[in-house]
Amino acid sequence: MTNAVARMWRLTSQGWRDEAGVSQTDHGLLLGDGVFETIRTQGLHSVWLEDHVDRLTQSAAVLGIDVSMGLPKHDIRDFVATANVGGIGRLRLTLTAGSGPAGYRRGNEPVLMAHWWEYEPRVEPLRLVVSASDFVPDSVLNGIKHISYLSQVLANRQAVLAGCDDALLLNLHGHITETTTANIFVVKNDVVVTPPLTAGVLPGIARAKVIKNLGSDVRLVQMDLSLAEIREADEVFVTSSLNGVVPVRQIDEFQYGVVGPITNRLRAELFSWMEL
Repeated sequence: MTNAVARMWRLTSQGWRDEAGVSQTDHGLLLGDGVFETIRTQGLHSVWLEDHVDRLTQSAAVLGIDVSMGLPKHDIRDFVATANVGGIGRLRLTLTAGSGPAGYRRGNEPVLMAHWWEYEPRVEPLRLVVSASDFVPDSVLNGIKHISYLSQVLANRQAVLAGCDDALLLNLHGHITETTTANIFVVKNDVVVTPPLTAGVLPGIARAKVIKNLGSDVRLVQMDLSLAEIREADEVFVTSSLNGVVPVRQIDEFQYGVVGPITNRLRAELFSWMEL
């Protein structure tokens, strides 16, 4: 992976202006006061950029970060076109409340950061470990990509220490939510099942594309899933904007067989639904 290429903007009363660097009083840095999106780039294009910008704007509204003037999509596209050396890349947009006084009170000039790296998408099936801690969705933060991701950081660290690729998160009811980086789907008797948003699931962009484009020949159900049910599945896969559809090979000590037909079909089709 190459070093990140970065650019920053600050929202003033005259619009977005280039910013030299992160202030030491930025509330994103000091308080985790912000939201983010991670976007796949291909060539000079950002995949599903409109969807990601919409979700970033909605997440900001939940936190009360005012970007009603709109985000600088033209500048973001120019940044990607300048930074990208070809192939596939990873674009992270981070929106913070910007600099503010000591304590919790905010300033009034949000900051947007863009970082881009070359990226090699995951192809091999995943090995997951069940997180040792229950994932507790907050009533305010549930369903948004806020930058206070310490729960996911610790769960992912548990997976790495266990020699696995990622951690599977459960809510307080023992129901499956997602992994630290992706939404999860299971297939049983040709029925595709995924946890509902009410379980504490992030409304993933790739998740929504799968649900929308699954086809009338396959039944989709959104319902709570237990560990026992996922272990009885015929196929398990995860979805993310960066990697598309990736099959799951193992959860803890339980292993699945060969990659199933629905997983194979979806992983081949997902990025044909790209909206650049």
